[in-house]
Amino acid sequence: MQAIILSSDDGWHIRELKNALKKHNILAKRVAFKELGAAVASSFHLKNRETIFDEVDYIFVRIIPGGSLEQIILRMDILNRMAALGKNIINKPSVIEKTVDKYYTQFLLADQGIPTPETFVSEDFRQALEFFSKWQDIILKPLFGSLGKGIVRIKDEDTAYRVFRAWEENNFVYYIQRYIEHGNSDLRVFVCRGEIIAASKRCGRSWKTNVARGATSHKVSLPDHIKELALKSASILDLDYAGIDIVLKNSNYDDPYVIEVNSIPGWHGLQQITDFNIAEKIVELLLQ
Repeated sequence: MQAIILSSDDGWHIRELKNALKKHNILAKRVAFKELGAAVASSFHLKNRETIFDEVDYIFVRIIPGGSLEQIILRMDILNRMAALGKNIINKPSVIEKTVDKYYTQFLLADQGIPTPETFVSEDFRQALEFFSKWQDIILKPLFGSLGKGIVRIKDEDTAYRVFRAWEENNFVYYIQRYIEHGNSDLRVFVCRGEIIAASKRCGRSWKTNVARGATSHKVSLPDHIKELALKSASILDLDYAGIDIVLKNSNYDDPYVIEVNSIPGWHGLQQITDFNIAEKIVELLLQ
């Protein structure tokens, strides 16, 4: 059997997946999105385009690179084309489309009773400033993005004004959340095929708790209601595997909020405190 891992470079996660797949006699090759194309007419042959998938059994999506609107649409079109041809894509393109957009993800979860932060999203500068004035302490996030990049905490009116004007000039969307005091820590719960395979408490040097931004991972024992919250979130979004990020208001386990659902999750920090190979467990569950 063969697999393709869609990624821009051969990083740690790619090597881990390749090694795990090899143990199941699956040969994996990394391919960048920019190398792909797709056709509708069948009267001609496109070498290294759609035919690259002909003998592939599994397609793992490890990154959707940034780009223009047309580039992003094309990449999702290609994934949807492969899905229509019956290819096993992890995670499914329909799932990635839901989870790459933070607001879309959030209202799908909130509508099913999952606790999420108070949020306002708009293109309008004055509306954004109005909600800052209402909440006074906010997190301003890019609508698309990961690893904590571009996220700003704002507690000052003058700063809000300047930052909002800068976002307006760049045609950014205001995705604003009321800040939840969480003691500079959160929970990362890794779910695969309806099973929690690992979890950690991530402690940051500031309010940002991403390992990519310098936070450290620590072993944690999750109470049942937190496990259920993570599993329900993954189920609502129909995820094959995911990283569910949960903050505890004032570090209280009785007051949790799902702040992020990652359909292309990393597990480097989690692996450092886990006594089994996470990539091997992911592959084992996904191939069942």
